[in-house]
Amino acid sequence: MSFFKKITGGASKVFKKATGDLDVGLRKIGNTAGTIGGYVNRATPYLSMIDPELGAGASQLSQGLQQGRSIIKDSRGVVKQVKSGDISGAIQKAKDMSSQQPSTSFY
Repeated sequence: MSFFKKITGGASKVFKKATGDLDVGLRKIGNTAGTIGGYVNRATPYLSMIDPELGAGASQLSQGLQQGRSIIKDSRGVVKQVKSGDISGAIQKAKDMSSQQPSTSFY
């Protein structure tokens, strides 16, 4: 085996390991955000009974968490494209993601 094949083979293994760990981490964060957002969404009516402003804040928090989960899902798509070798597709998807404006305002 030539020297360059050894180097590229090792680099390829490191790259696959790093992107695999990134995908798992993003999946776990996205699932957690979705779960917490669901709980907050279910609690919103009760919080609104206590204080309408508290309910409105909880509703915005829930929307923000769900939007974050969606962004993480899109990010995982970019990682999968990079892993498959579709670099130009991953760049285009990342550009599309960057042009999206958040729909939830916390101000």
